Amino acid sequence: MITTDSGMLSLPRELAVLMQTKLTLVVAEEAGHDPLRATGLVLLHLPGICRATTTTEAHVWRLRAPGRLPAIDPWEELGRVADHQSVDARKLYAEMKLPTAELRRDPLDEG
Repeated sequence: MITTDSGMLSLPRELAVLMQTKLTLVVAEEAGHDPLRATGLVLLHLPGICRATTTTEAHVWRLRAPGRLPAIDPWEELGRVADHQSVDARKLYAEMKLPTAELRRDPLDEG
């Protein structure tokens, strides 16, 4: 998933689901709300992101400036949110993650 909304990194539900689904979140932080600039940032970093991304774990990439950036462990981000809320990160993850049935539900299936 690609976004310019770095606020997603402060949302425990979104971080928990990201970890649960083992998806990759790319945040083009220095792009503001300029889609062209965000596209350029993503294209610049895309080869490195693709090389480092696996299907066995979630990843968060915060694109701030040209150069090589390491992936951020989503647990670190959730830990930061948990610390801010004065709760345990694992407890927050357990509370925020989606039930298995919800993960399996096809969001495009209206029935």
